[in-house]
Amino acid sequence: MTQIDQETLAAYEATDYRVDWPSGVFVLKIGRPSRDLARLYEAAGVTSAAYLSAWNPYSRIAPPEANAAAQAALDARLAGVAPVVAPGWGADPSGAWPPERSTLALGLSLDEAKRLAEAFRQNGFVWCGPDATPQLVLMR
Repeated sequence: MTQIDQETLAAYEATDYRVDWPSGVFVLKIGRPSRDLARLYEAAGVTSAAYLSAWNPYSRIAPPEANAAAQAALDARLAGVAPVVAPGWGADPSGAWPPERSTLALGLSLDEAKRLAEAFRQNGFVWCGPDATPQLVLMR
């Protein structure tokens, strides 16, 4: 059971989770295996990743300065626990919701990803296990 309404859940599932990797941008989609992510796993020697954002806590629009400060704090925390990180943007393909700055953290444990999502008051985050298939993990 979740406290998140169906419209918001549908938006999360439809979002393009863009990753800005040095060799080019690629998109993660919920429920679709990612060859690009699998290649990153192999290159980094990891078997998991989390795609996290600190923007708009609990899906309530926050001022740009607050979002930027929160994301910088999240990125600082990730630097201490994830061996490889890459910036990204969660983008609503319909354009109804503004893009959110995010970070892909390779090699992050699921427990640590949950702690960070909770600390930054997020409804959920994208988790990718050994099969490199993004899945939505709800926090509320």
